[in-house]
This record gives sequence, C-alpha cells and structure tokens, in this order.
Amino acid sequence: MRAGWSKPPKRVQQAGGSRIRQAQGRSMKAIQFPLAVLSTGYILFFYSELVFWARPRAEDTLANWLLTWLAYCLAGWAFLSTAAGFRARSAWAVFLCGAIFGWLTEGVIVQTMYEGFPLQISWTGLAWHALISVMAGWYGMRLALRRRQLWPALGAATGLGLFWGLWAIWWWVEHPDQIASLGEFAGYALVASLLLAGAYWLCDRLAGVSLEPNRWAVGVLSLVFAGLLIFGAIPAAPQAALILPPLLGATFLALAHNRRAEAPGSPVDAPGGRARLVNILCVLAMPLAAIAVYAAALSLNLRLPTGWVVYAITTPAGFVLFIIRLVKTWRRGAGW
Repeated sequence: MRAGWSKPPKRVQQAGGSRIRQAQGRSMKAIQFPLAVLSTGYILFFYSELVFWARPRAEDTLANWLLTWLAYCLAGWAFLSTAAGFRARSAWAVFLCGAIFGWLTEGVIVQTMYEGFPLQISWTGLAWHALISVMAGWYGMRLALRRRQLWPALGAATGLGLFWGLWAIWWWVEHPDQIASLGEFAGYALVASLLLAGAYWLCDRLAGVSLEPNRWAVGVLSLVFAGLLIFGAIPAAPQAALILPPLLGATFLALAHNRRAEAPGSPVDAPGGRARLVNILCVLAMPLAAIAVYAAALSLNLRLPTGWVVYAITTPAGFVLFIIRLVKTWRRGAGW
C-alpha cells in the first residue's frame, strides 16, 4: 500500500458498488427492452401479416418486410408497454391489450377499421390481431413452449399450422390468379417460421425482465400515435375521430381497474421458467402442418371458402370476448 493512501470506508465502498450496479442495470435494460420489442414485433408481424396473407406476393420484397416488421415493432412496443404498465397478467387483461394493439394497427397505422363499420371494429382488430396474433400466437403459444412436456408445444404448433393451411386455401377463391405453387408456399412458410422460432427463443430469454414503461417512453408513444391519428388516419377517414377514442378510452379505463387489483408484473415477466430448446423447435411443426394441408388441397384441387368460415366465427367472437373481458376486468378491479 502506497504511503498517504488509505482504504475507503466500508460505507463509501457500498455506495460506489450500488451506483455501479444501478448503472449496469440501466445498461442491461437499454439492451433488453429493444430486443423485447423486436422479438415481439416479429411474432405479431408473423401472425398478423405472414399467416394472414398466407402466400408470397409480388410486394413481398425484403425492404417491404422490414418496413412492415418495424411498423409492428411500434405497435408491439405499445402492446408491451400497455401490458406491463397495467399489469396484464391474466388472459382477460391480455386480450384487452391485444384489442388496443389491433385497433392501433388497423385504425391508426392503416385505416381498414373504418371501411365496414361496425363489423370492422372486430375484423380484423379483435378477430385476428387480438384473438389470433396476441392470444393464440404471442400468449398461448409462449405458455405452451414453457411446459416441461413436449406435447403442449407440439400440439399448439400443429393446430396453428392446420389453421394456416386451411386459411391459405381461401386465397385460391379470392384470388385464383395468385395461387402459389407448393414449392413457393413451402419456402415461404419455412423461412418465416424459422425466424419465428428465433423470435420465440429471444422473447423467452427475456422472461423476468421488467418492461415497466417510464414516463418518457409513454410520452413518445403517445405523441407518435397521436400524430399518426391526427395527421394520417383522420384526414383519410374522418370517422376515426368518433370511433377510435371511445373504444380506446373504455379499454384503458378497464385496464386501470385491473392494475389496482393485480400484483406487479406482466405476461412478459410472469414466472414459469424458460422454454427448452427442443420445445422451441416444436414451432417448426407449424409450417410442416400448413404445407401438408396445402399439398393435399392442391392434389385434390379444392376450392373451399375457408375465409368466410373464419370470418363468421371470429368476428362475432371478437365482439363477445371484448365485451365479456371488458366487464370481467372492470368488475375484478372494482372488487365486485
């Protein structure tokens, strides 16, 4: 020890160590939060766009995919912040967060929500985005992947793949001049699903990370979507000013009740352990099941209006589930 130097008091050392740990925690969150947004954005992009269109299209360039993925990252950021900020741990509350995600996507980023009022309130914001993309793809599939057994993950992936294949047949009726070959559909499904498996793996590794939004993040998100609504959606569809704010307001109020009744946390950091790699690989059963259905339909030359079946089931289901979950979440928070 050099002359004139003495060891700092223990209290000073502890204070310095605490500051270092806090700085490290902030640095880790600065990395983890964008990764959570990017992985969630791809999961939502996969189910909302790639499964929905169910075939390679002329506009499906790499640049277009990237831009669309970034748009879903923005909506996914809003979804994660809402889920974490309002402690959406239950399936009821997650569906309401999915409704907000769906309406921001279809009512602000694009304006399809106002084309067939009032049915378009559900289709596709509730019927597809909230019900399929969020509840089945982001929430339900992640729960299945975390199970110790393989069959929940394998069964969920296979079921979603069968749905994907049957839905894809719809486009043969809607656009008979755009039927993809088996090889084109198989390549499309496999590449998209490999990226999906990676997104699930990354999202799962972020389990336990707190994504509680700060006031700056909420302010930025609010300004971005307010600007898109005021300068984009309302000029294109003036009825947006009368339709969207009441729906969002009622949903946020119900979620505020949920926050008062729920323990801290969100579906992202809910306990349950990490998924094993073999479980993550079960995701590949999804494209295999979809390809099998697609191949069988091609060989039999089927032309089934499966889209109308999905529409007839999910559109009223979206309305019913929203009302039920709005009331249940409100009652739970109010202590009824």
